[in-house]
Amino acid sequence: MSRTAFVFALHNHQPVGNFDHVFEHAHTQAYAPMLAVLARHPQMRACLHQSGVLWEWMEAHHPEYLEQVRVLVRRGQLELLSGGFYEPILVAIPEADRQEQIARLQRFLESRFGVVPRGAWLAERVWEPQLAETLARAGLQYTVVDDTHFQSAGWPASSLLGSFLTEDNGNLLRVFPIAKRLRYLLPFAEPEEAVEYLRQQAQAGEGVLMVHADDGEKFDIWPGTHARCYEQGWLERFFTAVEAQSDWLQTTTFADSLTTHPARGRIYLPTASYSEMMEWALPVPAQAQLHAARELLAAQEGGAALQDFVRGGFWRNFLARYPEGNWLHKKMLHLSRRLSLARARGESRNGEVQQAAEHLLRSQSNDAYWHGLFGGLYLPHLRSALYHEIVRAEALLDGDGGHATEVLDYDVDGRPEIVLRTTRALAVLKPDSGGAVFELDDRQRGFNVLDLLARRPEAYHERLRRGSEKAAADASGTVSIHDLVVAKEPELEKALLYDAYRKGSFIDHLLPASATSESWEKAALPELASPWAEAYDWRLEGDSVRLECTVPLRAPASGKLVVSRRLRLQGASLEAEYEVWLDGEAAPECRFGVELAANLLAGRAPDRWLEANGVRLDPGHLASRGVLHGVERLDLVDAWSGIRVRLACSEPMEVWRTPIETVSTSESGFERVYQGTAFLFLRALEPRVPWKARLVQSLGDA
Repeated sequence: MSRTAFVFALHNHQPVGNFDHVFEHAHTQAYAPMLAVLARHPQMRACLHQSGVLWEWMEAHHPEYLEQVRVLVRRGQLELLSGGFYEPILVAIPEADRQEQIARLQRFLESRFGVVPRGAWLAERVWEPQLAETLARAGLQYTVVDDTHFQSAGWPASSLLGSFLTEDNGNLLRVFPIAKRLRYLLPFAEPEEAVEYLRQQAQAGEGVLMVHADDGEKFDIWPGTHARCYEQGWLERFFTAVEAQSDWLQTTTFADSLTTHPARGRIYLPTASYSEMMEWALPVPAQAQLHAARELLAAQEGGAALQDFVRGGFWRNFLARYPEGNWLHKKMLHLSRRLSLARARGESRNGEVQQAAEHLLRSQSNDAYWHGLFGGLYLPHLRSALYHEIVRAEALLDGDGGHATEVLDYDVDGRPEIVLRTTRALAVLKPDSGGAVFELDDRQRGFNVLDLLARRPEAYHERLRRGSEKAAADASGTVSIHDLVVAKEPELEKALLYDAYRKGSFIDHLLPASATSESWEKAALPELASPWAEAYDWRLEGDSVRLECTVPLRAPASGKLVVSRRLRLQGASLEAEYEVWLDGEAAPECRFGVELAANLLAGRAPDRWLEANGVRLDPGHLASRGVLHGVERLDLVDAWSGIRVRLACSEPMEVWRTPIETVSTSESGFERVYQGTAFLFLRALEPRVPWKARLVQSLGDA
């Protein structure tokens, strides 16, 4: 039998902003045990990529881990891979930032381990052709992507038994295909089955090279895998099984194979990621269509060979699916451009520009910009961590800039947004979306209190509705993470409610008298007019913005609603002066509503509560719901971080309150996630009698 080379590679990562106890759990359950088993099998060579944020945490909390890595590197058993330090999706950030992210991880690995990596791990294996030039310019010789990337370019799986050459603008790069079959076998099949698969590939002839490269966490943290890999000894048995085949199977590293296994040819890969990612990036209806297309092909004779050409979208489509993620991403890009200009002008400001640059790099950590199997964008603490980095960087660049008003296409949708800024706060409003405010930053704390996420359909919600607890299992009974259908609470499907509009503050409504708080909570609010769906006319008036809209009433009513609102940011207070006019021959009894919102991250924590007119509510946790009367002041208090968000009105009003709770999937099952609390301030309107009032959302100390 011909000798086969086998690369066993692991990728370890924790997001910027993840909880310290999550880092500790991952280290204890996953990262340290894997190295310990590897050390006991010196003939088992491996490759390791860790993101810089994880390396830094290890260095601060578990320096013995770095020492163990040094031992494995020195004896040639472990190759270290580079990549972006804070694990960005490289194609989603500017070229200069790509180079700095890579250079930073290169410097770290050289200074700690005395090696200069020759290859790079791509976050989420997101590939676009220009990355060949990016990586080559960074001094790297290879990267690793999925075999599905190659199959989409027309190369059958049977030919993907080595590495290939690609280039961009004449910049050469070697690319290694990851065997999807191996990703699914390890650790879910018995070791003998995985070795048998490698044996089958060895029949292809001389120079066969097979690659397994996947998340290190799947051997330890994914449901059931720690017991399987360590308590039941799967990992020891797999390494022993590989070592026992040394007459025909040899473990190697990517770097060594560059010389021992010449490239098999030239290839140009399309935009791609792993197959699951490309599916998740599609709109929800298209995901169902993709499944149907694959099933149709599978049922036809010869259809299996055609399935390689049925593929999903690509990573950038997440920015179209989730406007909140796009908003965060474009805010990051705006900061990057500002930093580039500051550097071009030679600014330093006593190191403040460099501090801002560090915040920028941290804000490019990829996890909170998208969503698939793991929580990602749906996890408020991850989004908040990135906002913190960007808001702090902006404050450093602005210094004591004082009041400023700026008009720009903030979210890059072809329509202008308005930025109101003081040294204490920053607000961004979107005239074409009902004049709503979608960002309100506490610049001292680096916190966006309007970091909200609307409830929207996801393809996996249908699985939850069906209530299926049946999952595909291998012979050992271990379930792949892609097949789990587990709900963390009973009847969770009842929480599958979907918003018609993006959540924010100063969202205007006109309701009939029959409307209830329950209908609003369930996203089934009857409305006589929906100003939130209209584009408001606007003009700047000094340091304020005038927003105006006229909306016809829905049948059977007749007439129109006229809304005029003047928004101004003073210090840390965003003030809205309203004048509302209801005109019509048959204007019904109705109420005008102004929706405000805030997210202090923990809906049921005891150190966060609500106060109405200075009195703490009971129940008063932030995720509580109900109706309040005679409200002039409503406070959201976060004693842990010391922040207070105050909602105030110039006259007593009725207020409905409800939590914004999404249902998303994670590695451990379906879960409800608190995304903030919405408040609807209501006032009855009389035809042809103008209503004038002032509503304020302000930031202060708890």
